[in-house]
Amino acid sequence: MFSKSFALSQGIAPTAAFNLLLVAGGGGGGGDDSSAGGGGGGVVTSTTATLEIAQAYTVTVGAGGGGGSQGQGSSGTNSLIENSLFSSLGGGGGGGFFGIDGLNGGSGGGGATRDASVGAAGLGTSGQGFNGGIGNAATSRAGGGGGGGGAVGGNATASAAGAGGAGKSVTVAGAATVYGGGGSGGRADSTTRLAGGNGGGGAGGAGTSTLRVGLPGTDGLGGGGGGGAFLGEGGNGGSGRVVIWYAGAQRATGGTVSVAGANTIHTFTTSGTITFTS
Repeated sequence: MFSKSFALSQGIAPTAAFNLLLVAGGGGGGGDDSSAGGGGGGVVTSTTATLEIAQAYTVTVGAGGGGGSQGQGSSGTNSLIENSLFSSLGGGGGGGFFGIDGLNGGSGGGGATRDASVGAAGLGTSGQGFNGGIGNAATSRAGGGGGGGGAVGGNATASAAGAGGAGKSVTVAGAATVYGGGGSGGRADSTTRLAGGNGGGGAGGAGTSTLRVGLPGTDGLGGGGGGGAFLGEGGNGGSGRVVIWYAGAQRATGGTVSVAGANTIHTFTTSGTITFTS
């Protein structure tokens, strides 16, 4: 997943070491009757990353996938540095009424239901996230939860939709934040929403007319969107984030620069470039 610095013809270029967090965009929730939550964006960390000094590298922050109308939500897009020197995968879209299977991704989208059929859950990627859950067609008309960066999405039961999987807690310069929560499934026979997974996952829809639409995942956390219910659309996935940090005074340009204790932090919530000067 991580690439070493490449050698120049004159020899090995000098490199700068840093810590890295990549969070991809979350998957959109599926849409219509008993749809599933989108998977959280893949969460990747490294404490041994390096880049060449005095070279500008493109940083791409993944966008959240769109929620489905009557089918699967779209998968989120990847977060990466310079053509996948470092990368995390977008969360898989949740299954919907037409297209009941969840999609694979950083974390997998949940599986939806249609009549007596139950869709397969999307698969997560090892080291980035977990699988989605499956729906329940027989009794509750409910979709499964999207997988999260820290836990699998829940399976729907006779009395509830599947909960979005919890995200992964990452500590950056002493401050912990949870990223990549999965979206919860929608349930047509419910009058209340099921909250999304911790880490930005969107809540699922319910059968009440004002609650049918799945809620979006949280931007900047890579949360999956909630699944829709009873003709409701799925929620959009949340956008991702890239964070680079290191001990000592600032020695790079790019992103929003902050200081926490003895650490310098570069945060990207939109795409840009990073250049180490020493």
